[in-house]
Amino acid sequence: MDWNIFYTDYIYVLIVAGVMLLSGYCSAYNILGKVYNFISKVIKNKKWLLVALSAVGGSLPIQGRIIATAGMFDTLLGKDTHSELRPKFGILNYIATHHYYMWSPLEKTILIPMAVLNLSYFQILGYTWPLLLVCILALLSYITFGLKDINSYDLDISKTSHTKPEKIPNPLSFIKWRTLGFVYGAIVLGNFVKLYSAELLAWITSFQGNLFLVSLTAFVTSLIMGSSGKFAGIVAALCSIFGIQYLTYFMAIEFAGYLLSPTHKCNAISCGYFGTPVKNYYNVLLIWAFTIIITGIVTII
Repeated sequence: MDWNIFYTDYIYVLIVAGVMLLSGYCSAYNILGKVYNFISKVIKNKKWLLVALSAVGGSLPIQGRIIATAGMFDTLLGKDTHSELRPKFGILNYIATHHYYMWSPLEKTILIPMAVLNLSYFQILGYTWPLLLVCILALLSYITFGLKDINSYDLDISKTSHTKPEKIPNPLSFIKWRTLGFVYGAIVLGNFVKLYSAELLAWITSFQGNLFLVSLTAFVTSLIMGSSGKFAGIVAALCSIFGIQYLTYFMAIEFAGYLLSPTHKCNAISCGYFGTPVKNYYNVLLIWAFTIIITGIVTII
């Protein structure tokens, strides 16, 4: 047993807890109230406001941007309010932050194929743009249809008054312990799987003569590992075998598995942070992943 799996990346849990504290105090003291009020005056339609905020949060060039957007959306909702709307924001938070993998020059999913396959940045975008388009459409569709009743809610962004707490809130009251447990569990499980990444890659490439078996094993491996860097490496390796013309296809297969992975920390954060029912959460993710796979298949027909 490699005991490193239990404390490698534990700093991620501390960062999540820190964002919970920060967003909690921001909400309690209405620190961002004036900012939100100004934005809401410029963009009066709440759906378009969410599009704008999602675009900013999802494009942050930082690791763990999903935590930052979770805190932002949590502050918008206000503490212990909008119980019917809150679970839907878990899905929004996830979709809003995952287009980044298809275009960012700072992300491993772009950098690794560029390096291994000797492609320029604009050349790699020539292969990933259909998947990026699906991600953007998924975000716009969810805001349009999944949050179709959002304009009827009185979110904190529209409030001009705020009552400050009489005493400093207990910081522990802002911590979502169940969410931290989910995140830590996903980290440990992911670290355990990564110990066998070389064996998993060898297993995939052993079926190189059969595209269907390669695709299936690649998807399952990405689903199990939940690592963007690992799936990018697999995409690059498979394109070296089958040819660059399969890049969009393999990227779609691997990305879909990554989106659905139970070891992907972002799933634990988004689902747990907002108390989103797992069934509702994965119903949306399955449609999104299926659309991405179909898009990939179309590129090789």
